[in-house]
Amino acid sequence: LHNQILVPLDSHTELYEEERVRAASGDTDVRLQRTDLALFDLDAERRTLVCRLLEVKCHTGGGFGAYQAKRQHIIRQTHNTERIIAERFDPGRGRADRPLQNVVLRALLEKYLSRAGRYGLFEERAMAEARWLLDRLDHGYHLEFTRTGLVFDLSKDGFDTDYEEGVAFHRIGRDHAVRLLDDIETEYRPDPEKPGHAAEAVTLEPVLPGFEEPGEAGGDVVPGTATMQLRPRARTRDIPEEPVPLS
Repeated sequence: LHNQILVPLDSHTELYEEERVRAASGDTDVRLQRTDLALFDLDAERRTLVCRLLEVKCHTGGGFGAYQAKRQHIIRQTHNTERIIAERFDPGRGRADRPLQNVVLRALLEKYLSRAGRYGLFEERAMAEARWLLDRLDHGYHLEFTRTGLVFDLSKDGFDTDYEEGVAFHRIGRDHAVRLLDDIETEYRPDPEKPGHAAEAVTLEPVLPGFEEPGEAGGDVVPGTATMQLRPRARTRDIPEEPVPLS
């Protein structure tokens, strides 16, 4: 989540309203399948919004066939969500109402950017970069996508990553899931602002296997090639020169 905007897509069914209106056949439910979350990285240097679609599921058993069916469901959900978001917000689609769609996208991302700022998830330079790009969407931008499936597999242990049909899959086995829960620690630290220095609960955030920062993980390090899809591009986050004024 660091320096990225998390958008809970399930809370914004209005994004799928055009698709709902066009759907007139029995495949409506399939066409409206959508993924859970989107992480937006606002890259001002490249004038690019990177939308990282993330679907999270739990697998409890049923054999290989059931597991593969869940993966196929993730593929359909993420593909459908990419298509719908691109139809609305990709400037390359040449919509007549592009200025209006820019307003909708700006309002959506500004809401969750402000929330991320309140939770301390954005550095100062990253916040300035994101706001600069959002304020200049009408000057043009590129929209890119990645698709990721995160499956908590409680039927067996282990961890692995692979790709299928453009989706980076991460399978987190039961042992890793239990370890994640065990790693959630709550420390009680004195708060000098409270009478009697009352203890304040502080939750320490666990890290998913394979998502560790370089040099952070100990012991067996899981190759993190696929997880790079969820990380922002390393950059200075300098503010670009002002674009030419719109006529």
